[in-house]
Amino acid sequence: MFSTTQEIFYAVAAGCCLIVSVFLCYALYYFSQVMKNSNDVVLDVKDRIERASSIFEFIKSKAISLGVKGAMALMDKMKDKKKK
Repeated sequence: MFSTTQEIFYAVAAGCCLIVSVFLCYALYYFSQVMKNSNDVVLDVKDRIERASSIFEFIKSKAISLGVKGAMALMDKMKDKKKK
């Protein structure tokens, strides 16, 4: 089948190139899956942060409105106290 050592070398080199190519394809596929999963995690974290931010904004607006109502009620009580 092989008549010279150079032919054996070429066959072995071709086999090595094939193995390296298969390994690189596998590594590239695995890397792309890791990147896809990390992108999903980033999107999930971003969504949770946006939801938490909207909840904090809602609480802040309610606290401000309650504070204003409380301050107005306190001012009304102070006015009533001054009138007496």
